[in-house]
Amino acid sequence: MLLGLYGVSRVEEFTGIYHGKDRRNYNNLAQADYSKAVKCRFEGDAPSGDPDCDNAYVYSGDTYDFFNKGFGRDSYDNQGSPLISYVHYASEICPNAFWNGQFMTYCSTFPHDDVAGHEITHGVTEFSANLVYAYQPGALNESFSDIFGEAIDLLNSQENELDSRWLIGEGIAPAVALRDMEDPESLPWQNPATCGSRFYSCSTSDSGGVHTNSGVPNKAFVLMVDGGSFNGRTVKGIGLNKSVAIQYRTLSRYLTPYSNFTDDYEALLASCRDLTNKRIYDADPETGGAALRERIAKTDCAQVRTALDAVEMIKAVCTDTAPTAAGPLCASGQTVASLYREDHETGSAGWTASNDPALYTAQNWTVATDFVASGTHAWRINNELTSCSAVDYTSDVYLVSPSVNLAGTSRPVLRFVHDFFTESGYDGGTIEININGEWVKLAGNDFTLNGYNGEISGAPNATTLDAEAFTGYRNPGSFPNLKYSESRVDLSRYVPQDSDGTVQFRFRFGTDYCNGTEVGWYLDDVEVYECKLP
Repeated sequence: MLLGLYGVSRVEEFTGIYHGKDRRNYNNLAQADYSKAVKCRFEGDAPSGDPDCDNAYVYSGDTYDFFNKGFGRDSYDNQGSPLISYVHYASEICPNAFWNGQFMTYCSTFPHDDVAGHEITHGVTEFSANLVYAYQPGALNESFSDIFGEAIDLLNSQENELDSRWLIGEGIAPAVALRDMEDPESLPWQNPATCGSRFYSCSTSDSGGVHTNSGVPNKAFVLMVDGGSFNGRTVKGIGLNKSVAIQYRTLSRYLTPYSNFTDDYEALLASCRDLTNKRIYDADPETGGAALRERIAKTDCAQVRTALDAVEMIKAVCTDTAPTAAGPLCASGQTVASLYREDHETGSAGWTASNDPALYTAQNWTVATDFVASGTHAWRINNELTSCSAVDYTSDVYLVSPSVNLAGTSRPVLRFVHDFFTESGYDGGTIEININGEWVKLAGNDFTLNGYNGEISGAPNATTLDAEAFTGYRNPGSFPNLKYSESRVDLSRYVPQDSDGTVQFRFRFGTDYCNGTEVGWYLDDVEVYECKLP
């Protein structure tokens, strides 16, 4: 999600660190403007009498103490930053809770122990592995928040609702909860428990299924802790303390922004080996901090492996989602009449890059040499990894072709090769054609090969683009490896609309106010041609 620093975990002993718990809670007064919020409870203050304010205070403290007592971590960034919470927030995103890179925000009734633990853990992730919030890295990001949020819920003495073990957010929605880590596939959740599940999401929605596909590592964690028979394998649980220690070391020492499930599989086993026969600490937020008598044994690591194998953590996913292979340019018996071609190897004559000066302007199309389809040069627009707590990064960026003469043609085709990885549903690209001085978006049904693969969200503060776009990741089955593919557009319906037969094309990229993937959109060979009979 956001750019951060790598955290430090402890294996052998507690390092002496200053106890920096600093809670600052505000009441947002049922509106969305943070500047109108009023103080409701700061560190050391007596209870405010407002259940949401007091819950956010207690449970952010539990989260601090969990990471501090168990792993010697001083706040989410390991630098002692204050834990700031806004309660009674109200906007169209409610009901919800979220971490924005700097503080917590809760809609009314949302401050609960596993929710606070979940959201603040996003901060821990940001300042450790910094997992990109998309596809499998995003699912791991969500899973770590569920894992540590539920661990806090199980360890503290608060909110111990009947039959609530492994339920996330049961205090908000006691009838159904938000997720079930033990049985992800049950109604009403239907999240995958294995990578081979029919519920595994290959969609671009939900940032590539981050809340859905988190069911796989969630189920693995439950098996690590409690054991059980699942998917033809029997696991002997190793308990909560050992499992939490292994997960924290994995997050803080091994994973990187684009780590996928296979990386997590290998990192969990490596972390288990690292911690074998080492001292681990009690992470109980109320009574913990002491070294535990129990130690991780080699036999425990065998159980961890069995749990990961039970959920098919390294099984290939989304193998049928690859772009369609490009066939011949024309049908049999036809010849190719090229109207324009640019491989971007000699300076891209006539191409111009610009952006909307009223928006964020640090983004622009640039020449790339790190990933090309042919030759040594291509174009790239970076999907910058930005903070949600800083400025508004909403941008609208353009790469415009020179004029192309379509006069006398009847069915010209635009073809280009490209690939992309963006914040799914929020950042992405579209293609436009200039007709009589006006830019018109090429519609999804104009594409005859590998058209738009998703839609841009209409949420407030979203990108300036609308509806269909190239967004997210083209080929989840090969994540995170980019591979150029070809797209083609039938231009026949635009030819009669233009009075002089001369058009331009615009590759337009938009971002919303924060996040990103730091990859973006790559574009190489562009051609306009027409198929003709001999």
